[in-house]
Amino acid sequence: MEPLRVAAYVRVSTANQLLEHDSSLDTQLQRIRQSAAYKSSNAKHEPSKRAWKIVREYKEEGRSGKDTDRPQLKQLLADARAGQFDVVCVTKIDRITRSVRDFFDLWDTFQQHKVGFVSLGEDFDTTTAMGRAMLSVTLVFAQLERETTSERTRDKIASRREQGLWYGGHVPLGFKINPANKTTLEIDEPNAKLVRKEFFQRYLKLGSVRSLVRHLVMQGIRRPKRKSQRGRQLGGREFSIQSAIDLLSNQAYAARRRLDDGQVITCCWPPLIEEDLFDRVQAKLAANSETRPVGKRGLDHVYLLEGVLHCGACGSTMTRSVANGVGGQYFYYKCSKKSRTANAACKVRDIPVDAVEKFVLSQVRGFAIDKKAVVKAVHHANAGRDELLARIREDLQEKRAAYLQASKVVAKLLDTLESEDKSAALESLRARLRDREAVKNQLKVEVGDLEAKERGLRQQMLDALTVAESYAKLPTIIDKAERIGAREELKALLYRIIDGIDWVQDPKDPKKGEALIKLCELPAEFGLERLKAARPGEPVNSSPGRQEWLPDLDSNQGHGD
Repeated sequence: MEPLRVAAYVRVSTANQLLEHDSSLDTQLQRIRQSAAYKSSNAKHEPSKRAWKIVREYKEEGRSGKDTDRPQLKQLLADARAGQFDVVCVTKIDRITRSVRDFFDLWDTFQQHKVGFVSLGEDFDTTTAMGRAMLSVTLVFAQLERETTSERTRDKIASRREQGLWYGGHVPLGFKINPANKTTLEIDEPNAKLVRKEFFQRYLKLGSVRSLVRHLVMQGIRRPKRKSQRGRQLGGREFSIQSAIDLLSNQAYAARRRLDDGQVITCCWPPLIEEDLFDRVQAKLAANSETRPVGKRGLDHVYLLEGVLHCGACGSTMTRSVANGVGGQYFYYKCSKKSRTANAACKVRDIPVDAVEKFVLSQVRGFAIDKKAVVKAVHHANAGRDELLARIREDLQEKRAAYLQASKVVAKLLDTLESEDKSAALESLRARLRDREAVKNQLKVEVGDLEAKERGLRQQMLDALTVAESYAKLPTIIDKAERIGAREELKALLYRIIDGIDWVQDPKDPKKGEALIKLCELPAEFGLERLKAARPGEPVNSSPGRQEWLPDLDSNQGHGD
């Protein structure tokens, strides 16, 4: 008898690593391996039992069991659907989930693909009614334990806050956690000197956060790098205006904390910034905030390329910008990174809205009426699909022929079975019939899968003439939208046909540049009436066949003022 293929799933979270004595991945794996060896040993003496063979180990480290958003669990489910094992084994049921609802979803997936579930700690057998009932009860208490732990954690954090203790989270620049007492902080030199001199003192000297951020960027002072609990690299970017304000207004630097009821308490760590200096900085921030204009200007102006225009120098999105002049308001597209860092981190000039929008629209019009360029772009988008479609159709033809042959064999066996009267022959025929029926059903599934792939690929294939005819309508639609002032509808149209624009500033003349336009495939039928129902910002085309293709460079780039 073939051994049961076992998948070992083990998990630890940060809390478990600290609080539970039996929480390490190695310890959990060792228990499962020992159990597999024991099962295999028993199978040698009892032929009715099957041995265990661990075919894969899934190690989930630093992940909570409160949900199923875990990479190793997702891989386990994918492998279960692919039939790569027969049983999932864990040391305790809460290793795979602490949620009753999540477990029943997992269990349903296991049952659909004939995968068993074993928990060594609770000794569950999901093939019996009693085992299923006990499993449900245990899950209820596992979820209760998690919710109780969460409540205790929240209460503990609230208590630490009220006592002025450090309760975790991102440590402010210039501090570090006291290794002898993790409920307090200690000053971290030379970062503390950097905070005093280059942030608080420099801010009072320069008089504005924008000037401070420009100074920080010019000096190469960036946010400190750190790793998240899940190992992701964070920080390392330039200070933005908002991140500088957050640092300057952080009460922790004065060893103070403002509670939810507005009460200010003294914390247990030494202040990094003297009280007088900290208070003067807060007063300056408040004064600058009162003089700062409220709200954004030019909100009623429709920026046609907002969301699709990007800075070619740093890759950031170009966002709206407004300036007041003698003739009124002037509208620009501005690099968002440049805006966040007070014009210091990116040197690309702001682009006048009228100039770049007229330029892009003229390029779209020119490309739309160039039928040869459209057909060439469609052929480029379809490159490789023709060969794949041919291979799929060849496989489909073979599978259909095999299915028809299997159907004939099954029909012949059925005819023989009806005319046969010998019991021994009947049993043999029934066995052959079951085998051929299984082959036939499998071929039917494979034929269905290939037909679905063929349909999907044909839907993705673009018809060159149809797309060319669709693009030929663009100039008329654009002209009509401009004539009646339908800028919202025109913006929605551009969202449907432009996947992205990279603005590359001319190094010799910053008032000029190239707009490199990536076009999306266009639906066969569209019009201004349809576009009225579209909302700016919605996906252009969510179908699997969506492609990014670039026409001839001469057709989609040029210089704008």
